[in-house]
Amino acid sequence: MKRYGMPLVLLLATVASGAAWAQTSTETPPAPETIKAVVDFADTAFILIASALVLLMTPALAFFYGGLSRSKSVLNTMMMSFAAMGVITLVWVAVGYSIAFGDNPMGAWFGSFHNVMLAGMDSSSTATTFDPTHLIPKYVFVMFQATFAIIAAALISGIGTLVGGNTKWRSREGVLIGAGTGTIGALGGYLLWTLRRRRPRP
Repeated sequence: MKRYGMPLVLLLATVASGAAWAQTSTETPPAPETIKAVVDFADTAFILIASALVLLMTPALAFFYGGLSRSKSVLNTMMMSFAAMGVITLVWVAVGYSIAFGDNPMGAWFGSFHNVMLAGMDSSSTATTFDPTHLIPKYVFVMFQATFAIIAAALISGIGTLVGGNTKWRSREGVLIGAGTGTIGALGGYLLWTLRRRRPRP
């Protein structure tokens, strides 16, 4: 009996440990810790700096267009860019943001009217970034996109003025500049062409 005592003890220990492992293996593993999305101060600071730089482009563009205009048209050309900062800001807050980025969009190319006059937003509203766990305040996002709407309007007004013949370069060497992108330039030219067709002839 002594000869089989030690193997029997080892066998019983193995069976007991296997049963214990099987019992613990059927237990539900603990759920992984959920990563919460929070406002990222670094991303927010970056967007604020970028917004300031884009907004600074508008007065710089005004001086650029003013330098290309005839002396009698300098003030008018520059004021169109400066006026865009006020007018487009109001339009963007009123309906522009909602049409472009409104909640529950109506399609791929149109937002909604849920956020007219920034309705449904407060200081706790957030917008996502490329990382879904990094958020920024939605008001910061609204301001960031507004700066691009402002510079787009300023570009369109400037290119329309230059194509219209108020630049010193046009009468001598033709139009030698482009504003922003081909889309902005084409839109400015189309608007100018439309206005000229509607202007009554003397």
